[in-house]
Amino acid sequence: TEHTRLTRDLYCPSSAPFALQVVGEGIVLDLGGHTVRRTGPENFESQGIALQNNSMVRNGTIQGFGRGIIVPYGSDATNVRLHKLALLDNTAGVYNQNFANFLITECRVSGNDIGLSSEFDASIGSFDVRSSVFSGNRIALFADYHDIDVLDSTFTSNGRAFFCWDGLIRFRSSTIAWNDTVGTIPNDGDGPRFCAEIR
Repeated sequence: TEHTRLTRDLYCPSSAPFALQVVGEGIVLDLGGHTVRRTGPENFESQGIALQNNSMVRNGTIQGFGRGIIVPYGSDATNVRLHKLALLDNTAGVYNQNFANFLITECRVSGNDIGLSSEFDASIGSFDVRSSVFSGNRIALFADYHDIDVLDSTFTSNGRAFFCWDGLIRFRSSTIAWNDTVGTIPNDGDGPRFCAEIR
């Protein structure tokens, strides 16, 4: 509930509901260059940092969780800022489970199953990505009822740079190189989803 700066690494069990939770409006959680890391067995439901309100997380590493950064169900967070974070080896680096817009600047998203993702059929929002690097993810960006805008960012050695299930994706002044696939637009079913635009 107060501005907080870590002074050491945190090792957090995967059995807990979250490692850290930000509740207050406008709070800045500064990791101080430290790492918040999952211990114990791999757990898809584990959460690194849960954001319940409009806030910022910056300057550190979040590693090994089911969801590295999450806006959970029932959260009041509508605008979240992530700055100078390394999101490493999570099932999802950033996960929107509710209705939030993310501004992501100067982050490194690497080794995740999915870099940026959201709750299937239960969330809407946007990912505004600036000056960030995505590498070694199975899917870097997954759009499902989300708009994704990318500027001055780099995508290398991912399985897919993007998967547009439903939404809008725009890349500007960015590098997409040495990925298995640039992207997938699976508009081949009879359901409600439709990838509206890739630019």
